[in-house]
Amino acid sequence: MKVDPLMTGRRRVMMWRPLRLGLTCSRSTLSGSVIWNKTVPIEVLGVLARDEDPMVRCDVAAKRKLSENLFWSLAEDADESVRATVAVNKKAPDAVLHQLSGDECVIVSERARQQLERRQANRQPL
Repeated sequence: MKVDPLMTGRRRVMMWRPLRLGLTCSRSTLSGSVIWNKTVPIEVLGVLARDEDPMVRCDVAAKRKLSENLFWSLAEDADESVRATVAVNKKAPDAVLHQLSGDECVIVSERARQQLERRQANRQPL
């Protein structure tokens, strides 16, 4: 199988550069399309995780292919809806959920505790 050199490594990320520079179409529509694209590079998700729109950051927080660093970054977001989305993400690391379980927002802390309890119940042998 021949691999297209434009779709590998750094060059693949460079193809996404216009998204970082901003386009003329609706920002939320574009961001949503990019975020839910299964082939979006993790680097692009990192850029979108710092977007000014909390809904874009929520969409990023719902992705399962995030790095641990991105989970930590989003878990410390100023917007509670972003932190709550991290708390229900099935791939969020336990350490991140432990931190969120002590969040000042009751919704965030409760969701994180529920996620940890579910994981604990699934780990216990019957």
